[in-house]
Amino acid sequence: MGSNPAIPTIIISKIRPRLIVAVLTWAHSPAGELAVEPVGELCRADPAVSGFRPSLATAIGVGFPPWCKVSAPRKTDQLAVTLTDPEIAILIAEPKPLPANFLTRSVPKPKRGHKESELAIDGSADSKFRLIFRMALFNQLDFSVILAVDIPGHSGSFRLRRYNGKSHEHTNRIEGDRIYGFHIHMATERYQAFGAAEDGYAELTDRYSDFQTALQCLVSDCSCVVASSSTLF
Repeated sequence: MGSNPAIPTIIISKIRPRLIVAVLTWAHSPAGELAVEPVGELCRADPAVSGFRPSLATAIGVGFPPWCKVSAPRKTDQLAVTLTDPEIAILIAEPKPLPANFLTRSVPKPKRGHKESELAIDGSADSKFRLIFRMALFNQLDFSVILAVDIPGHSGSFRLRRYNGKSHEHTNRIEGDRIYGFHIHMATERYQAFGAAEDGYAELTDRYSDFQTALQCLVSDCSCVVASSSTLF
């Protein structure tokens, strides 16, 4: 390889545009190795799983010379907000009283090619939660049971937990591992900093095997409170 200086690639957070996530520098070696210099330990910048594509844009407002290449995370549907791991834990631990007709309202109903229903819940600390239930029309293993929270001043909901069925393969973009089976998505601070969906990390589970038992897991894991006079399951 030649002796030309390496040109760094600056990874800029989509959530906080002026926050540098990492600086990647191509090392001049036969293998074209990538030297990674994380900034603030905000992400594990592995080129094999990052999905970042360098452009010829100019590094604006980040204190680097204009000949640097700039890369931004791929567009996602995530909110333009970051919740820290302790904040996420507090929201999951907040008691969530369930209405007496919870089971009836949790049954997904036909909606544009699939079945879906939604239930709004006020937490004990006045957080506004949503329970979202989705299921495919013809595949009972293709479902999602979701706990989300509304963030004041932002459109959409922030997904805290998502209990998915056994219908597709999922890849954890930071770790690079692929999983297939029933799996639980969890909101994490590091996946937000990485530029992925807030609940982009998931783990395999054998704690449920259908929609009903996945719902039981969400109720148990996420501090949902069942009225003493009701039999939930």
